[in-house]
Amino acid sequence: MLQDILPHRLDISFSPAAPGPESRALVFDGEKLLAAQTGGGMTLPRLADCAVAERPLFAFRLDETDFFLLLSPTAAAGFSMLPVSVLRRAAPKETAFAALTGYQLYKWYRDNRFCGRCGGPLAPARSERALRCGCGNIVYPRINPVVIVGVTNGEKLLMTRYAAGAYRNWALVAGFVEVGETPEDAARREVFEETGLRIHSLRYVAAQPWAFSDSLLLGFFAALDGPDAITVQESELSEAAWIPRGEIALRAEDFSLTGELIDRFVRGEEPKE
Repeated sequence: MLQDILPHRLDISFSPAAPGPESRALVFDGEKLLAAQTGGGMTLPRLADCAVAERPLFAFRLDETDFFLLLSPTAAAGFSMLPVSVLRRAAPKETAFAALTGYQLYKWYRDNRFCGRCGGPLAPARSERALRCGCGNIVYPRINPVVIVGVTNGEKLLMTRYAAGAYRNWALVAGFVEVGETPEDAARREVFEETGLRIHSLRYVAAQPWAFSDSLLLGFFAALDGPDAITVQESELSEAAWIPRGEIALRAEDFSLTGELIDRFVRGEEPKE
């Protein structure tokens, strides 16, 4: 998956350092990222490459390199604004994952300029990754828990297609955990709401930070419990079907938890009941 970058390490602990000559700049403008793509892969500009007109905000550290956010769009010679979606397939993977994590932080700073309690301005805290208001309100980065469920029926996997959005390939049932729910409860509810099916024997598999929706994805396998007739929730899905194991192709890309779950099923590596 995208976060699997060993032997590299992304250290997100809040330990601000002074910018150095090799410090990298994370510059976004909406859904675009300042970067360069060459035959050798994607590179991000150094702070020294940018016309910096603001105080850089420490983001994190990748190996020994510090990354800083610039919240106002800027330019750098040899770099251009690219769609953030290129990070799904960009190489090297450690740079793509760092940039995508920076994108999540950028959206948090961008969307939290004022206090939701009193309307006053928010300012970065000095001792932690947080935004503080004079009224005492503290705002932390937003992380939404999401469940993804691979529902099995013997040698078949329940696969779906979304009703909205640009992604039209096969996917799995997924949805946000609601207030007062456990991830297991959310998995059972989402499967029933979207397909009318009941499940049992939930087995947790893996997690993935997913900056595109500010989420933490939680992946499960589950077994069908009862009749296999599907009732599609048309507001969420355009299609849902039981697909035999032998008719599902292995994914050529390894960036997503959805693809990881599907590939595990194809290889017969899903955890058994």
